[in-house]
Amino acid sequence: MRGGLNVKAIVVAVSVLVAACGGGGADKAATTGDTQPGEETTTLPPGADAEAQAGGGEVSAGGGAAAGGTATTKPGAAASSGSSGGTSSGGGGGSTATATPGKGGSAVAAGKSAKAGRYTFNRTGKRTIPGIGDQSLNGPGTLTVDPPTGSDQRTFLSYNQYDSTEQTVRYGADRVELVHLKLETQAGTFEFRPSPPVLFAPDPVKVGATWAWKMTSTDNRLTLDSTFKAVRTENQSVGGESVATSVVEGTINLSGFLTGTIRQTLWASDRYRLIVRLDETSDLSGVQSQSSSVLASTNPA
Repeated sequence: MRGGLNVKAIVVAVSVLVAACGGGGADKAATTGDTQPGEETTTLPPGADAEAQAGGGEVSAGGGAAAGGTATTKPGAAASSGSSGGTSSGGGGGSTATATPGKGGSAVAAGKSAKAGRYTFNRTGKRTIPGIGDQSLNGPGTLTVDPPTGSDQRTFLSYNQYDSTEQTVRYGADRVELVHLKLETQAGTFEFRPSPPVLFAPDPVKVGATWAWKMTSTDNRLTLDSTFKAVRTENQSVGGESVATSVVEGTINLSGFLTGTIRQTLWASDRYRLIVRLDETSDLSGVQSQSSSVLASTNPA
């Protein structure tokens, strides 16, 4: 262990990824994604339609909306039909769509990705380590956002050499998927390459939506099991600018090398595709922490 247990990067990684998803209105949908091979499933409540668009195509699940419906999509691909190369079939109680990953990806990413550049987060808080005491978490962090490559976008968030996160997300027509995640912490380095990529969150995120994902590090030392719910919309002040956000509450359970639970509330901007504020508490392997991180400006350097 490098001078003391630091698990903050794990929480930051989860939050930054959620920010890649757009905000939404009051429509409700329940979405579940995991790392099971072969498919991801989105289940809607009665009265709701499942729609996914890519390359001008559309698929609607459930022949009778009052009965509810289920849309199943192969991981790594957006549910689609038409020019994207996907096919669809079904009728009666539901329908299934498949699509080829990557087609139309540049157009999707261009309209959904965060603006490339360097951003600053100001963090306040503390970590309490048994036998050592309190450690300050106060200080700035730098988020570097790379330009999209096809449908993928890489980001790197760093507070110091032992508190950083590297990640790549993939933008789809109605979702954001996690392709790669690398966490550098005082507890060690943890890398995740879910295969197929895990559904990180629906896009857009709508109030009332719930979703979940689970993945294990490449060395099988750490598992993250997470659930999220979009609870409301509200404006946040960022560098004097009033920014519309979707407020998401999340619970992240860790098992393996680290055990415990992280609870967080985050404010995500659809316009900027960024987290503008993150409040969190955690109790991991006896180490407790609480902090608040606020974006300094929506304008990258």
